[in-house]
Amino acid sequence: MLTRQDWRGPRAGWDATSLGYWQVRVVEEAEYEFELRFAPLASPGRARVRLNGATVEKEVPAGQGVLVVGKASVKKGAGRLEAEVEDGSGKTAGAHYVTVRKI
Repeated sequence: MLTRQDWRGPRAGWDATSLGYWQVRVVEEAEYEFELRFAPLASPGRARVRLNGATVEKEVPAGQGVLVVGKASVKKGAGRLEAEVEDGSGKTAGAHYVTVRKI
């Protein structure tokens, strides 16, 4: 589980509009599942996770604050995990927590 405490980047912080990334090392090339926890959206939006060339996206219903975004095959090596949620107006903020599970 990744939290905002370990974020990097110029917009990394604690408020609702903060956006950062985590520097991670993937030790095994495999399929991983990504679950995000974030402030519930007032209108439908979209969640997105990127890591080592893999990207997964999923629609977020209004009022939802937890979402399994999906699964992706992720390459081994150092990388930057980015997890963001875009609301219906196009404003983007980072997830509060990201859970990564090897499948």
